[in-house]
Amino acid sequence: MSNSATPTVKSPVKHKASGLPTTIASEWTKIWSLRTTRILLLVAVGLAALAAALFVLTSAVTTGTGIADRDVFDVVSTSLLGSDAAALTLMVMAATTIGSEYSTGMIRVTLTASPKRSQFLAAKTVVIAVVTYVVGLVAAFVAYGVGQLILLSQGLDIASLADPRILRLIAGSALMAPLYGLIAVAFGIVFRSTAGGIVSALVALVIPSIVGWLGEAGNGIMAYLPGEALHNVAGLTPATAPYAIGTGVSAIVLVAWVLLVLVIAQSLLAKRDA
Repeated sequence: MSNSATPTVKSPVKHKASGLPTTIASEWTKIWSLRTTRILLLVAVGLAALAAALFVLTSAVTTGTGIADRDVFDVVSTSLLGSDAAALTLMVMAATTIGSEYSTGMIRVTLTASPKRSQFLAAKTVVIAVVTYVVGLVAAFVAYGVGQLILLSQGLDIASLADPRILRLIAGSALMAPLYGLIAVAFGIVFRSTAGGIVSALVALVIPSIVGWLGEAGNGIMAYLPGEALHNVAGLTPATAPYAIGTGVSAIVLVAWVLLVLVIAQSLLAKRDA
């Protein structure tokens, strides 16, 4: 009789899939490790200050009315054009974060590490939304501050942050960065390139201007376009404008646009190879 023992067969090790918090942490690390990302974040704030000063100081030429003869709210809205410049920079940054993954082939590693593609997209969305809004908000406050310093230097009244209209304008203007940043990410996935994301976001940005050329015929849909909905949220749309809608409705419109482009991106991400 043989006394040889029967070999023990080990059960295969089951690897626990990473959860959303882990994937978010991974996306944050990837984004922050890119030197281009860090540079663009700083550039965004710097451009906000530079553009704010330029628009406020040249308002007499561009609008026909100097800042001494304008309401302080109008001066703030002019200075916050600097935050628009920052938002465009952050939009490029957002497109770069996804475009670089496709151009380097890193997307294959990413989707292997996070096989739940919806989880990957959710994590990317959270990180881009938070980073772009925080930096966009800093840029908006910087642009506001530059405008107020120019008013002070000329002995003019300034706009207080105690005014809820001013805070709404600053916070609402900062939403431009995550709005177009997420559109850039979604279409960066659709076209698998940085350029595709940037161009698509720019198209979304100029659509309200194109519809505006239609005159009264375009009023019915103007309020439901992302750009004009953003203006409604920020309090920039005059209450008497035919495309003025409530803040709550405008916020829903913005969320709906973001969800729409993300659903498109997710549907393609799920169907095709990286």
